[in-house]
Amino acid sequence: MRHLSIGISNNFLRLLEINGSGEISFVFESDLGFTSDELFTHGRRNGILAEEAGRVINALIKEYDFYNNNICLSIDTNQFFLSVIPIEYNESKEAINSNILWEISNYFPDSYKNFKINYFKLLYGTKSDSVHNTLIIAIHNKKIEVIKKISEFCGIKFSRIDSDHFSAEKYFRKIYYETPSDNIIIVTGCKNNRIDCSVLDKRGLLHYEYILYNGRSINDSVSVFADNITTLRNKMDINKAFFYGDEMTTSVLKLFSEKIKDLEIKLSDPFIELPLSSDLKRNDVETENDGYKFAPLCGQLL
Repeated sequence: MRHLSIGISNNFLRLLEINGSGEISFVFESDLGFTSDELFTHGRRNGILAEEAGRVINALIKEYDFYNNNICLSIDTNQFFLSVIPIEYNESKEAINSNILWEISNYFPDSYKNFKINYFKLLYGTKSDSVHNTLIIAIHNKKIEVIKKISEFCGIKFSRIDSDHFSAEKYFRKIYYETPSDNIIIVTGCKNNRIDCSVLDKRGLLHYEYILYNGRSINDSVSVFADNITTLRNKMDINKAFFYGDEMTTSVLKLFSEKIKDLEIKLSDPFIELPLSSDLKRNDVETENDGYKFAPLCGQLL
């Protein structure tokens, strides 16, 4: 079966297909002419943009005959509420949910009940046998409505909808932990306004954090990030850092490598790390030097 992942991040639409043989068989990137923040900001304009995005996707599905594909959607982390808090797991499910809602209400006092929420126990930072650091991933219902509009206008039902960063995590787990390893790795996602970071081992997610630029220069933001990683490395034996993301990625990687010199750092390239179909030879891929932008899409499909 053919599998297609569609990604919307910043102002770019990206498509990647993996065929039944596990090979990358199609790659596409285009400027949408508007950003994902504009697309997902509630108002009259976002309905127009959702229709436009849907029609662009529909035209590509028709042109390249993707109707029989399993189709997933990846959207950037800016569209999610993300937070890490300690949770007492000996409490009832109702009490846990109440604690999570309280956390969201601190940021969205008027609409905290209007989120779809998932949460995941982290494997590092355990406070006690029953209290664990927990990652909250939530998306507002209004943004879900935008996704529904895109689905309606492009004429398909998405089989899976994920955040790009956590899709990228799946990719790096696949390529790095396919053979047994006790190593700990960092997965770093770079956008024009933030850095997302996950620390993984073979069991799963140990730690998650993000840095918002908030008016700081890239250099200052990377300095904050590098300091945080240095602190983590004093507590755990991190072996390698992988980078992926938008256009900012190579700049962030360069600055990070200047600040932390004793860590193996790698720019991801699925076009090298995964097999390509005979119709998509390495030298014929138009986005030849941009493979790091497609790691989340690969992660959805592996």
